[in-house]
Amino acid sequence: MSNIEYRVGNDTLTHQELDDNFRNLDTDKYEAGDSPSFATITSTRINSTIRGKMQALGTINGTNNIDLDSGDIVTCTINGNTTFTVSNLMAGAVNTVSIYITWSASSVPTITWPSGVVWDRAQNPTLNTTGSTLIMLETYDQGTNWIGVQSWRSYAS
Repeated sequence: MSNIEYRVGNDTLTHQELDDNFRNLDTDKYEAGDSPSFATITSTRINSTIRGKMQALGTINGTNNIDLDSGDIVTCTINGNTTFTVSNLMAGAVNTVSIYITWSASSVPTITWPSGVVWDRAQNPTLNTTGSTLIMLETYDQGTNWIGVQSWRSYAS
C-alpha cells in the first residue's frame, strides 16, 4: 500500500513530500478495503504538473526546441537568427513558457516564434543589437494558439 503524506488545515506539503506522494502513487498498487483484488495505478507525466523548472539552452542559433518537461523557465544567449519550437505541452492545461533572452550581435537577430503567436498590442518583440528581454508565451490549446508578451527589455548603452 502507498504511504501518502498529507496535512490537515492550511499547512502545505513540501516539494519533496509532493514528489514522494506522486512517486508512491506511480509505482505502488491500490487495495480496496480488505479485498484481495489489486489495481495498478499508473501516471502519465505526473511530475510535469508542477512547473517552474529552469532550462538553460546556452548560446544558440538556428532551430531550438523548448522541451517543457525539461523546464518552462528558459534562459539563452542568441548569436544569430533563431527559431523556437515548444514540445511536451500538457493536455487540458494552460502551458506557459518564460524565455529570458540575451544577445550581442552586429545586427539585430531575427527570431521566429512558434506558429499561432498573437502578440500583445499586435507588436512583435522589439530587439536592438545588444541587450536582453523576457518573453512570455502562453497557450490554452496545446500550442495551436499562443499569446505572446514582451514583458521586459533592457538595452546596453
